[in-house]
Amino acid sequence: MAGAGGAACGSVHRMHADDGAGDDDGTGDAGGDAGDGGDADGSDGGADGGGDDGGVPEPAAVCTGASGERIRQVVRRHDDGTSEAVGLRDTEFGNDCSFQVDRDGTTRCLPRLDGEPFGFGLVEFTDAGCTNPIIHFSVYGTPVPGRAVVRAEEASCGTPFDYYDLGGALSFPEETTLYFVNSETGFCSTTTADTSATSHYFARGAEITPDRFVAASEAWSGEGRLGVQVWEGADGSRACEPSVRMRDQALGGHSCLPGIGEDDVLRCLPESNSVVEVSMSSQCASPAPAAQVSGTCDRGLEYSAESVFQGCRAHQVVRALGEQLPGSFYFEGSEGCEAIPPGNLYFTLGALVDPSSFAALETERVPLGARLERMDMVGDGVRVAQHDWYDGEREVACKFDLATDGALRCLPGTTDVPEARVTDVYADPKCEGAASQLALFEDRCATGAEPKYVRDTRSGSAVAVYAIGQPVADTRYVVSAGFCTSVSAPSRLYTIGPEVSAGSFVAGVDEVEEAGQTEQTE
Repeated sequence: MAGAGGAACGSVHRMHADDGAGDDDGTGDAGGDAGDGGDADGSDGGADGGGDDGGVPEPAAVCTGASGERIRQVVRRHDDGTSEAVGLRDTEFGNDCSFQVDRDGTTRCLPRLDGEPFGFGLVEFTDAGCTNPIIHFSVYGTPVPGRAVVRAEEASCGTPFDYYDLGGALSFPEETTLYFVNSETGFCSTTTADTSATSHYFARGAEITPDRFVAASEAWSGEGRLGVQVWEGADGSRACEPSVRMRDQALGGHSCLPGIGEDDVLRCLPESNSVVEVSMSSQCASPAPAAQVSGTCDRGLEYSAESVFQGCRAHQVVRALGEQLPGSFYFEGSEGCEAIPPGNLYFTLGALVDPSSFAALETERVPLGARLERMDMVGDGVRVAQHDWYDGEREVACKFDLATDGALRCLPGTTDVPEARVTDVYADPKCEGAASQLALFEDRCATGAEPKYVRDTRSGSAVAVYAIGQPVADTRYVVSAGFCTSVSAPSRLYTIGPEVSAGSFVAGVDEVEEAGQTEQTE
C-alpha cells in the first residue's frame, strides 16, 4: 500500500494575507500522517488574536468535524487561543473511538484498545471441552480494562474483533490448568494460569453486539481534483478520515494517500496492493515479485506499489495491476519450500506509472493570529490540517507531547522536521567503557539545517527539552542495531545546553465537546 509519508527534505510555505501562499523558508516539509487535526475559529478566540499576522483570515479546511448526540469530538484547546480536534469520544461507553469497518461490513465508531474501558484480552477456558470461556488480560502500565476486546472466531473483511462485558474477577492457584482453542488445529489445548501481578482473569459477560456502536456513512469533501473522506455518524456526528484518505477524480475516483513518489515529490499516491515474492514451483524455483490481492476482501485497487529507499528516504514505485497468475504458489519458509495457503490472488506487475500523473501535495504554514501556526497539507481541491504546528515565537516546528511538568505542550521537533536527541556515546570504537551523553542530530537528507533544541525521551513518558550546545568535532561511537558504529556525516554531535523550562512552551488541554458543536479538523 502506498502509505502516508512526509517530505522531510522538501519545503514549507507560509500563507500570507495578500497572496494566500508564501515563500520558501527552508525549514523542511511537515508532511506525514495527518489525523483529526484542526484549528480555532473566531468564536474560540484563535483566529483573531495578536501577533505579526493578526487579522489574517483563516483559510477554510475541507472537512469540518462535528459532535453528535453520542459521539463527541475531543478538542485540544491551546493556551495561545488556537485549538485542534484530536479524536472522538463515545459518551455511552466512555471510551475514545474511531470510525472503522466492523466485522459485519458496516462502518462504526469502534473502541480504542487502551484499557479505558476496552482492552484486548485472550479467551481461555476453565474446562477441557473449551465450553466455559473466561477473559485473560496481560496489563503493563495501563488500567485494568472494564470491557474486553477479543479476536473474532469468524473471519471477516472488517475489524476482526468481538466485544464483551466482563463478569466477576477470577483468581487461580499456581499451576492451575486452563485451556484454549488452538487456532491452527482447532483443538482444545492446555495452558497454565499466569499468577503474576500483570495477569487478570474475568468471567466473560454478555457480548456487545455491533449494533451497539454508532454507525456511519461515507461522504467526500472537496471541490477540485482531490476529495477527502468524511464519515457522517448516524447520531449527527461528523469526522474526517484520520489517515488522510482521499480520492482522485483524475484516476476515476480511485482512493489515494499522501506519500513520496518515485520523483521525490509528495503526492497523493493511489492505494495499492502489496508486492510479495512467490514461486509457482513446488521446489521454489525462479521466485518473482507479484501483486497480492485478497481473494475474499478484494477492494478493487488497480495498482501495486513497492517501497524503495532512494537517497535519504523511501519512495513509492507504483505500477498498474497486471494479469492474474494461475496455479498454486510457494514461498521459502523456515522449513523449506512451503505452499501458500489459499485465500489470496496473485497478479503480474504491470507497467510503471509516471509519478507526475498523481496529484502533488505540499505543506503550508497557516498563521492564525496567535503564537502557533497550523501546518496544512494542501493539494488540488483539498486542505488538510495536521497535528504538527510551528511555534512562531521560538521559530521551530513542534508537536504536542507530555512535558516534564505533566502538561501536554507543543515541544520542538516533529517526525519530518526533527531536532537533536540525547543519546549515549562512547570514545571507544568498541563501545566499551563508560558512556557519556551528547546530542545527536541525524540530518539524513543532508539539508545542512542546524538544530536549535535537544529532546530527551529516555524516561519513556515525559519529554525534556534542552538548548543545543556546541558542535563536537572528535569521533564518537554509538550502539545502533546491536553494532558499535561511528557518528559520521550527515549526522552530527553537539553538547547539551541548559534545560528549557517546560512552562515556556504552549500548553494544550483536551476537552470533550457538547452535542452539536463543530471544530474545523481538516
